[in-house]
Amino acid sequence: MVIGGTLWVDGRPATGEVLAYIGGKVCARGMSGFMPSEPPSPVSDFVLIIESDAVKPGCGAPGAPVTLTVDGRAMNETIPWQPGFQQPVSLTAGPAFATYYGRLKIAPLPARFAVRAYVGDVPCSSDLSAPPWGVAPEIHYYVTVDPAELRPGCGRDGVEVEFHLEVEGQPDIVFDRAPWSVGFGNERPLVDLSASPTPTQAAR
Repeated sequence: MVIGGTLWVDGRPATGEVLAYIGGKVCARGMSGFMPSEPPSPVSDFVLIIESDAVKPGCGAPGAPVTLTVDGRAMNETIPWQPGFQQPVSLTAGPAFATYYGRLKIAPLPARFAVRAYVGDVPCSSDLSAPPWGVAPEIHYYVTVDPAELRPGCGRDGVEVEFHLEVEGQPDIVFDRAPWSVGFGNERPLVDLSASPTPTQAAR
């Protein structure tokens, strides 16, 4: 079984030694690290080859749960062992957090700007969120939002997350709002800030 993807610990992409356990036995080891990319990737990657029981006794058998650790921290989820190449996975250790991604159309494109998330007046986006990228006037953003367990006042059931475009020397532009929803699949619609008045401005 060949498996790869991203490991997260307490809402942050984790790097370090990765071990794969089946029934308490170490069946594979490797490393999680950041890959060079343009723009810089905000998440880390790992790849492991987990041998079958026939190759390494006590290891892979169809359906056997595989537990991964990074620097000794066990992931919340397990993966059933299956032969062959598996789809990339995103596994977590610690409280559940949220990621949101989408596109903005901005003209003219500011020289220095960022997309960040707030719950009320509390800044809740991870410092490791991806910088916006793309071809002007349309840019892409990817924001990781902490839960209240990691940052008091942040993500929890029933709250709304505000997305701010922060431009140096100007008030924030609140361009989108979404309910708090844990997981990696929170895609937001394109917001066009180039041809209409800004939705809301918030002084910070």
